[in-house]
Amino acid sequence: MRRLVLIAAIAACRQAPAGRPGSLSEAMAARFAPAAEAVFVHAQRLTALRGRGAGTDDERAAADYVATRMAEVGLVPGAPRYLQEFPLGGGISRNVIGMLPGDDDGRHLLLGAHIDHLGVKDGVVYPGADDNASGVAVLLGVAEAWRRSGFRPRHTILFVGFGAEEVGLVGSTYYVDHPARPIAQLAAMINLDMLGRPRFYDYRAMGLAKTVAGIADGPGLGLLAGGSSELLAIGRCAVAAGKIPSYAPEDFPALRDRIDAAVRDRGDFAPFAARGVPFLFFSTSEHDDYHQPTDTIDTIDRDMVRASAQAVWRTSLALDLLAARPAEHPVACPVSR
Repeated sequence: MRRLVLIAAIAACRQAPAGRPGSLSEAMAARFAPAAEAVFVHAQRLTALRGRGAGTDDERAAADYVATRMAEVGLVPGAPRYLQEFPLGGGISRNVIGMLPGDDDGRHLLLGAHIDHLGVKDGVVYPGADDNASGVAVLLGVAEAWRRSGFRPRHTILFVGFGAEEVGLVGSTYYVDHPARPIAQLAAMINLDMLGRPRFYDYRAMGLAKTVAGIADGPGLGLLAGGSSELLAIGRCAVAAGKIPSYAPEDFPALRDRIDAAVRDRGDFAPFAARGVPFLFFSTSEHDDYHQPTDTIDTIDRDMVRASAQAVWRTSLALDLLAARPAEHPVACPVSR
């Protein structure tokens, strides 16, 4: 019965079997949406861990925190005690893997966000509030929303906190070589990285360029998709439901090649893309505090974290209803700019 109710309530911004575009039930999405304050608290607690440098005690503490939260919401461990260790130099780092079992024993979805940041350099702490405590906080918020809803998804959903992203995507590369479920059965990978800034592409010096490009000086979510135009459309629908703009390389034809070249290998989606997995990357983009000691919790906007979490939540609902991998065809959805 719950499956029937969920399908009836959420034909979430995808093409329905009859070929007509569905629409997300706002009541359903809002009822179980990630709790804004809880998501922000996750970001606060992760930011307090001295930048979570790859392979450090602080990164290990962050991984333990994420594993504890996964256990509290009832995710099934995807590795011993949720922790997948992998070699890093002369030491180790860890991915954190929790699973929400679905009806389909094979096909699955994966939501990921990197736990680490730059740590402490020459005695200076690089807190990494936006990069990427915000993304991990959203990851946990979406996991909590699924469990709170009480619905069993069609796909098994993996929630993964990656270690050692900042030193070369080490954790995500290790994961695709040692997956919790077969990569060939992975329908889509959703990557969450830097989701807390109040303005999209928040560089003061780029104000005029943003205006010329048609980018509003306000909130917005950047979307980068690979392997599926349908996946990008689903993400756009989810963002538009929150009444904020979305921006993708496709929106800037004259700059698209440069944008693609600049970002294609700079996130944990890249090892998955190399295996042919469709991906969608959410971000409020870089900013003046990117990789600086000034990336502190006071620069994180609660409303933006909430909007990001709700967009990712809606996207996961929509993807779960797909009968197969997202396809290379567009989905009708009004996108507000």
